Amino acid sequence: MHLENILKTSGFYPSTSNGLESLNGKIKQMYTLHNKLPLSLWLQTVKRTLYDWSLASTRTSFALQIEFNNNLKLRTYQWLQKFDQTQVLHLGAASYVVPSSEPKMDTLLWL
Repeated sequence: MHLENILKTSGFYPSTSNGLESLNGKIKQMYTLHNKLPLSLWLQTVKRTLYDWSLASTRTSFALQIEFNNNLKLRTYQWLQKFDQTQVLHLGAASYVVPSSEPKMDTLLWL
C-alpha cells in the first residue's frame, strides 16, 4: 500500500500509539530516569507520579474532543508533495516509519 493511500484512508488522524509512547517517555525522563526499580521504590515512584498528575489535572482539564485548525488538509497535502518518499521505511505488513514535517532525526535512527 502506498503512503498516499494510507493517509487518504486514515482521514488524517494518527493511527499509532504516539500519545502513549510520549507519556511513557515522560515517565522515564521525569520519574524512573530510565532505570529499572526495585518494587518498593517503584511503588513510591508510582505514588509520586499519580500525585503530581492529580495536581496537574486541577490546573489543566482533559480535552473532550480533538480540534484541528482549518488548514490541516492543505498542510498535509503540501507536506506530501515535498517530502522524499525514499525516506519512508516499510517495516512490515502495515508498519511504516515516516519522516516528520519537522524532522529532528533521520528515519534510520528510529531503528
